[in-house]
Amino acid sequence: MRNIPAPKALIGSVSGGPAVDRRSLGAVKGGPFACEEEFNKWQLEQLRDNTPLLNQDMYAAMHRTYHKIVFSHGDLGFHNIMIRDGHITAILDWEYAGWYPEHWDFCKSLQFLAGTDEHYQFGKKAFGKTYLGEFYMDTWFTREVKHGGW
Repeated sequence: MRNIPAPKALIGSVSGGPAVDRRSLGAVKGGPFACEEEFNKWQLEQLRDNTPLLNQDMYAAMHRTYHKIVFSHGDLGFHNIMIRDGHITAILDWEYAGWYPEHWDFCKSLQFLAGTDEHYQFGKKAFGKTYLGEFYMDTWFTREVKHGGW
């Protein structure tokens, strides 16, 4: 799935429309974006107005711009994967699919189940690589964006 080539260099929905960032209190749309730097800047614009300046600067410094842009499901959790006899038979719910930085699905798959070892082990196996720094930053970031919560 992650090897499906993007029709053009962009970060956004599968239709070429806006990117969707879904978190605990809802979703926001923006873009599409020509590069990860633009995408990250848009994400920073989602911070609450009362986010401390130190935290704003920390998030800006921690956002990276070197990730490959890959096809992503956007909500790849156990609730969207059908398994029979130990094999994946279907992946459901593609409404958040599009082209995103390579860490996106890893972070989004753990977003609501961060404390479960089973889900983390799934993420390690499914993606062949972990994005722990990105996930750590994204977890804290979720607490301070308007559509985040906790």
